[in-house]
Amino acid sequence: MRKAEKRMAADLRNVDAVLEIRDARLPRGSGNSELGKLIANKPRLLIFNKAALADTALNRQWAAYFQQQEIPTLFMDAASKSGLNLILPPLKRLTAPRAESFRRRGIRPPPGRLMVIGMPNVGKSTFINRLVSRNRLKTEHLPGTTRGMTWVPLRDDFLLMDTPGVMLPRLDTERDALRLAWIGAIPDGVLGADRVVDSLLVALAGIPGGMNQVKRYYRIEIPPDTHPKMVLENICLKRGFKIAGGLPDLARAADVVLKDFRDGRIGGFTFEAPGDLEKQEGGEN
Repeated sequence: MRKAEKRMAADLRNVDAVLEIRDARLPRGSGNSELGKLIANKPRLLIFNKAALADTALNRQWAAYFQQQEIPTLFMDAASKSGLNLILPPLKRLTAPRAESFRRRGIRPPPGRLMVIGMPNVGKSTFINRLVSRNRLKTEHLPGTTRGMTWVPLRDDFLLMDTPGVMLPRLDTERDALRLAWIGAIPDGVLGADRVVDSLLVALAGIPGGMNQVKRYYRIEIPPDTHPKMVLENICLKRGFKIAGGLPDLARAADVVLKDFRDGRIGGFTFEAPGDLEKQEGGEN
């Protein structure tokens, strides 16, 4: 077990439930297969953030899939204030069994202690900041927890671990790494922005209507089976991106496409479907 996982396992002993944040565009790929082992005995709420940037029909399919798996899920957008109003009811359901066990013993239930987990750029920090914005300056130290560990109150019912857990995924293939790079979970410099954008454009071409959305947003023509480099060249021509000698500035175009995709300007896309799981052994971890 890696050092980060050991630290997380130690922190998990001090929490009652786990909120796992994923990116709705990669419902499985933005998770961590090792997490199931770490939180086997912890209640979990699976939160798919950036739902507005994903395909709404596939959001519904994934919600139905996880409901069948009896895994509590929530599709939302942490950047939206209205989206966070959805979180309190499932949190109360998540911690209700523990609270009831205290009541049966005639003890007033203490606030539920929560840990937020997620890999980089899934919106974990935005989620936490929105959730505790009014209580950020007020922290508590609880007896029986790690020295120096602090908790931020969320209403009167919950305490949120001040430092969020960061899940570092173990990637089996370059394809997995490139997908995470599309959503910014892996810095572009690690794999190279040119490789990341090329693979993204190929993936968008494989989604029905994907290239049409690229065409509409950038107002360019993209003939069938066009190589990603030609797409970038057309964007350079349209936007006037040039380098010395009048050559197209493909690096600038790549950066623009990646940012536009991540911000949802090109459209809403999901790159995995529940049906894909039938081809994989083991199902959801």
